[in-house]
Amino acid sequence: MLIGVEWSRDRAHWLALGFGEVLPRGTALAELELPAQRLAQMLLALARHRHHGTLELDLLLRDGMIEGHRLGLHPRELGLL
Repeated sequence: MLIGVEWSRDRAHWLALGFGEVLPRGTALAELELPAQRLAQMLLALARHRHHGTLELDLLLRDGMIEGHRLGLHPRELGLL
């Protein structure tokens, strides 16, 4: 969740990059509860790890591991994998 993004074009950009929710500055605390709950439920529904042979991708950390060694993937590299 990203808060404090004023321009709708910028909010659309962050949403396209994968943020679950992008809100403008001044959003009341009471307004954040439902989007935060929705995002938490979505995270629980998604598989965190993907495996292919010895490669393990951690979608939450946005990184990969081979035989216990972190790869330090660039976001574009992870997207390609």
